[in-house]
Amino acid sequence: MQISGGSPHRYYRCVSNRKRGVCPNRLSVRETLTRQRILEACSQHPRSGLAKPRRPALDKMPRARPLTPRMSPLRHSLTSGRKARKALALAIALGLSAMIGCGSDGNGGATPTNTGQACTAVDQCYPGVKAGDLEGDAVCLDKITGGYCTHLCAQDTDCCAAPGECPDSHAEVCGPFESTGMLYCFLSCEDADLAQTTLTDGDVYCHTYAGAAFGCRSTGGGAKNRKVCTP
Repeated sequence: MQISGGSPHRYYRCVSNRKRGVCPNRLSVRETLTRQRILEACSQHPRSGLAKPRRPALDKMPRARPLTPRMSPLRHSLTSGRKARKALALAIALGLSAMIGCGSDGNGGATPTNTGQACTAVDQCYPGVKAGDLEGDAVCLDKITGGYCTHLCAQDTDCCAAPGECPDSHAEVCGPFESTGMLYCFLSCEDADLAQTTLTDGDVYCHTYAGAAFGCRSTGGGAKNRKVCTP
């Protein structure tokens, strides 16, 4: 795995999926959220998996070697700092392995149904909706990582209008996508829709109801941009 993205957000992603395309796992986890969860786990279980050593065992442990003339106190401090950073990196890696292991479902089972579903071709989108029932033509947005099932719209009410289109009843909005000049339906993470739930953070909302690969982002498209859940 590797860190991808930049300011203001960075994400841990599977490098085999991002650069080589040989792994189907397109999940990602925000670096700040990962660090927070790992630190919370460490604070709640500071001695998890560590048995308290008995005194005889301590007596048999080799004693720390004193500093030699070749290693100054400053160099010793820098070396200890590097070891501490390596230990933290290992802890993060182990935490991530449990969250987004390559080829595993690290989002707790949450995946979008219909709108937001991964795709490589439009015929994979909206399988449970009758042809012609959508308020606009179905589209597989291949500019979004992993593909994104959606359909054309003119207003918010065009989204979730067809029977079976939104079986999970998550709010959707009609918004532009970058500079395409077209309007599409997206899973919403706007403040008004979050207010109808118990969650207040857009990223947490997207992680919970769409999956760990999703975050709350702007669609672009100028002044009419919307806040939506996308990978």
